[in-house]
Amino acid sequence: MRNNTLVLFLGNSLFSDDRIGLELGERLKERLRKKGYEVEVTEKSGLALLDHMEKSNEVIIVDSIRTMKHPVGKVLTPSIEEFDTLSVFSPHYAGIPETLKILKTLDLNPNCKIQIVAIEVEDPYTVSAELGEKLKGKVDELEREVYKKITQLCRTKP
Repeated sequence: MRNNTLVLFLGNSLFSDDRIGLELGERLKERLRKKGYEVEVTEKSGLALLDHMEKSNEVIIVDSIRTMKHPVGKVLTPSIEEFDTLSVFSPHYAGIPETLKILKTLDLNPNCKIQIVAIEVEDPYTVSAELGEKLKGKVDELEREVYKKITQLCRTKP
């Protein structure tokens, strides 16, 4: 059962809370693959993501976000436009907003539906091999909630 939906779990293992996408991706990848999703858990960013994104009908990006407007561990599903205004600094060389602008500008996959699942974090900037204390205790709950969000987003396909 292939549905041509790519779920991209992003993060950076060098930075504390920014690694949450990687942790959730490792926990969820087999479960999602059994449901027919293509899953990538990667530290790649910017132009390196375009190769993945241009081949899929639908892309769901799971990544950390720091807005300081929500409690740590809050799972958000902002639109592309909202995400662009929420993301002020990315610990990646080029963040998701820049990558999506390039995808659109180059018209690489005009029919691709892109959705975002963002996890509010406290500290995506400190170099550390560990999640921050506030996020560490929420990983099991986040695993369940992110899985639920992914499957709900796919049910809303036109």
